[in-house]
Amino acid sequence: MDYRLITINLLRSDYLKLAAILGLAMYLVFIPHSSDPYPVHLDEWWRMAESNAMMEIEDVTATDPFYAPPKASNAPGLEAGFCMFWGLFHEISGLSWLTIIRYFPLLIFAIDVITAFLLGRRKGFGWQAALMVSLIPTSVGILGPGFLVPVAMGLPLVLLLLYIALTFRHLPGYVALFLLMCFLLLMHPPSAAALVLLIGPYILLSFKDEWKHGLATGLSLALPFLPVVLVADREKIERILRPMFDGEIKNTIAWPDLIEGYGYLVAILCVLGVLFLVKDGKRWGYGLVAGLTLLLAMLVTYSQFHMGLEIMYSRGLLYAMLGMGLIGGYGLAATGNLQLPEKLSSKIRPAFAGRNTGNILCFIFIAATLALSIPARQGADYYHKIDGDDYKAFMWIDENLGEQYDKAILDPFQAVAFTALTGRKVYSSMFETNDQRARNTHRFLSSGCADTEFLKNKNISIVYTWRKCNNPDLTKIREDIYVLK
Repeated sequence: MDYRLITINLLRSDYLKLAAILGLAMYLVFIPHSSDPYPVHLDEWWRMAESNAMMEIEDVTATDPFYAPPKASNAPGLEAGFCMFWGLFHEISGLSWLTIIRYFPLLIFAIDVITAFLLGRRKGFGWQAALMVSLIPTSVGILGPGFLVPVAMGLPLVLLLLYIALTFRHLPGYVALFLLMCFLLLMHPPSAAALVLLIGPYILLSFKDEWKHGLATGLSLALPFLPVVLVADREKIERILRPMFDGEIKNTIAWPDLIEGYGYLVAILCVLGVLFLVKDGKRWGYGLVAGLTLLLAMLVTYSQFHMGLEIMYSRGLLYAMLGMGLIGGYGLAATGNLQLPEKLSSKIRPAFAGRNTGNILCFIFIAATLALSIPARQGADYYHKIDGDDYKAFMWIDENLGEQYDKAILDPFQAVAFTALTGRKVYSSMFETNDQRARNTHRFLSSGCADTEFLKNKNISIVYTWRKCNNPDLTKIREDIYVLK
């Protein structure tokens, strides 16, 4: 048995490279939750609260539980599918929300990387696509794969839909496209819209040589929109669409620049990938390049001309990075396959460098990209809404206070976590921007909680604060917890 040959073949194996890439991806995606066992981002707490509300009243149309008890409404919310999925999973599995929110982003991102590998492998750039996708960042502003939020769960579905559309040309494939698109629309409509932009050009190009495949793919992805539009909350949709052309950017978060956020070297590889794809002249390559161009045009239109939807801009950044990653993976693979003309390569010393110019360039790109990307991910800042003491206090309230104590006032920054953990209402929360409520809250807490009339008028029965409360109508029942007599 030739162990040397076995070792060489093993080192060349794409699956060994995929295993290493998965290890890197798991490390990077766990960074936001590595130092704290509690949900990190506002949206994680928010979806947890909404999921609990749906399970409580057993209705997918449940209203937000923050300011009033949840009740059935006319239509489900735009991301109801996500909340229902994880609510049911939480109930059936028996796993705690802390476990689900902390560890399941690893599983979801592993699916991202594996699907990118499968998608690229059929075109000759499997591990390269997986590597580029594994570097998609997570940040407070644009979210990302490190959080258990709808857009993070949309990433593997979009990749899977791309894989099926580019690979299968029979009825089961089109049925799978239809069903997955239905779920994606119910779970996160902006992800479905991003998919349309990414794959739309490929579908149109398919009509030239494979019109049946183009038509079947287009219908499979378009038909799910009909029932969703029919049952969607019209007022909510109108409220979302109304700012499209008002010429004003509503968000106040300093969004990271797309190229800087993902990495300049990844952007260079993406440019190389575009050049190689155009040179190769394949329909799927043209379609992917055109799809990324549409996404980037949408981002530029919003950021520079103030036209479009804020949610499509903020979530579209991730899908632009996904497109850049796939194309950058192709660029990395094409770079590795470069070979110098024999006359030129024979003059390079050592001879190994002349024979392996492409592989050396590929290694340099990978080493430089990782050297810049990993420290950037490690140094990213994430806020934490509560600490261990807050968690214990909220759980104590949930387990020990009766139903008559159903509304609390506390720091609005922590209020979303309070409702998610206790199921009780709050007076003010960062879940929904309301400056007057926030000002009232801070005024009340900073004045020693002395305004009893304010508590009675607002039906507030619980006060949670680290500040000292000087109010004889409040009883301190635990550290930082007061109830109205």
